[in-house]
Amino acid sequence: SCRSATSPTRGPAANALTQAAGQKAWVDAWTGLDLDHALAPVKLEAARPKVQGDTYQMMTKDGDGGGLRTVSLEYAAELVLVALAEPDLGSRKLSVTLMGRDAVGQFALKRNYKFQADDFSYSTELAALVALGTLEGRWKARNSKSPSSAGSTQMMPVQVTVEFRTLQEWELIRRQIRETPGVQDLQYAGQSGRTADIALRFPGGGQQLADNLASQGLDIRESGGVWVVRTGQ
Repeated sequence: SCRSATSPTRGPAANALTQAAGQKAWVDAWTGLDLDHALAPVKLEAARPKVQGDTYQMMTKDGDGGGLRTVSLEYAAELVLVALAEPDLGSRKLSVTLMGRDAVGQFALKRNYKFQADDFSYSTELAALVALGTLEGRWKARNSKSPSSAGSTQMMPVQVTVEFRTLQEWELIRRQIRETPGVQDLQYAGQSGRTADIALRFPGGGQQLADNLASQGLDIRESGGVWVVRTGQ
């Protein structure tokens, strides 16, 4: 199970976004996810008053397990993950950190998202989707067996860019790729506006993946060594 937490806004223009509004946007982003059908088991719980900012700072330090122990004791759980969002309106940047311990092991990952002042919720929703995808990728890598073990097809790296118009469309494409038999080591490499970059491995490489996704109704084409995916509409 994993826990989510929020952080107050920061930066010279932080007054333009109240702490309460920022926290609500982050919590809404996670509660809006379809966790019942997620590949990785996730249980959401609100941040607790006893877990202060210095605890999160300890968790972000390499090799410092003191913060993680504090959070684990507070939630009475060995597997616990903090999803920390820190918006800086001065640079229009949302920093999201995932840190803690899941079924794979202890880890800390950080990503940055650009956002518009009038569209903060979109950025938090996208960040939560990418975070869930990261957890699902780790979970799948831990629990799946290599599909190439029974045959001679070589696992090859594939770079994918997903183009989407809405977050619902991104979620649909993301799930189709994630659930495609043979996909391994799926990682989210970056995102910008209405596109998201994915790195993965697939038996036979990009053309084999393209044929598979096309049979599922997705539109996929190769562009400069990257496979661009969108819905077939």
